[in-house]
Amino acid sequence: MLTLDDAALASLPPRPKAVAEAVQDRAKPGTRDEIITTNAAELQAETYGIDDFGKRPKATWLVPKLIPSHGVGVIWGASGTYKTFFVLDLVLSLCAGMPVWGRPSKQTPCAYLYGEGGSGIDKRDAWLVRHQVRPVIHLLPRTPPLAEQYTTWAESIAEWAIGLGVRCLVIDTTARAFGGANENDAQDMGRFVESLAIIQRAVGLVVVIHHAGVEGSRMRGSTALYAAADFVFAIKRVADRQITATNAQAKSGKTKDAEELDTPIALRLVPVGLGPFWAEDDDPQPQSLVAEYDAAGFIEPETEQTLVSRSRRQAKDAEDLREIMIAAQPRADRSKGGFASQDEARHRLACGVSRAVRLLSLAEKAGALVAVPAQNGTPKSFILTPVEGSPFGGRS
Repeated sequence: MLTLDDAALASLPPRPKAVAEAVQDRAKPGTRDEIITTNAAELQAETYGIDDFGKRPKATWLVPKLIPSHGVGVIWGASGTYKTFFVLDLVLSLCAGMPVWGRPSKQTPCAYLYGEGGSGIDKRDAWLVRHQVRPVIHLLPRTPPLAEQYTTWAESIAEWAIGLGVRCLVIDTTARAFGGANENDAQDMGRFVESLAIIQRAVGLVVVIHHAGVEGSRMRGSTALYAAADFVFAIKRVADRQITATNAQAKSGKTKDAEELDTPIALRLVPVGLGPFWAEDDDPQPQSLVAEYDAAGFIEPETEQTLVSRSRRQAKDAEDLREIMIAAQPRADRSKGGFASQDEARHRLACGVSRAVRLLSLAEKAGALVAVPAQNGTPKSFILTPVEGSPFGGRS
């Protein structure tokens, strides 16, 4: 069994002041003035000035420039985008100190709280079969309510995680950890974010799995969660058993100090056989899926919206090309057809300069007009290209 040895533990990033200590401090008897004085002393100890710039600890990473050792992260996507598979591959790789998405990782003790998936989570041991390692991870089939008025549950989770030596904690999912609160309510989401902050200060990194909204283009519920996150990865299913993940803001991801990815991370879902324990009469050879990084990547298929947009653009280009070709047909003063200058094209098309430039460029790219460079004081001209059989061709 692969475990964290003393050297690995020593190399982990320093833990912030444990929340358990703060909980004990608040539990001590004292007058209001004594509590205020104590809190003020803590604030003063954490205050720094300009002279301290460059002296404070630098950001540390579990996955270089992608996953920080301290912060709150959100992994979100629509139903059926294999979010759990994506996150389990991440945390199990961190537990084992294995590469993550082609980058080295720092071996890190992790905990996984899940309220969705039930016993199906255990079937994810296909990852262990696939990689032939058995990292230590703490699984809890429960997600206590974290959006309540009081933070008792958050403080309890923090103490529980501290006792296990956890440095990365996953909550699957926000909906399950919300209890009876409303994800769309900014106040309830604010309480949830506060609970995440309490746990984060205790363990270092908290990662939340979150659902997409009805339209699928953004995270569900109040935007307070997105605003509070240090990083966000948007998961998208691009084909059967193929997903991408990105932290690019333009694609509803987010990054603060980390690297914004130009190209989404590509992963394939690989079927792996499970052991005889999972065999059933109607399924004697059960399988599960494992998310695996695909360094080569793959091209995302075009959506229906993209295809419609392209079709409309092509139809508009064809219409514009027909318009300029009609205007460029031979006349009595120009047997070859075309335009003596850009200005002539603009006047004959009865349009502005920018549209004339666009139409001339379109005709050039289509090979219907040939540009003749300006020379001897004459402006750049455009000659209609003879094309046999074309309704727009000039006279040969």
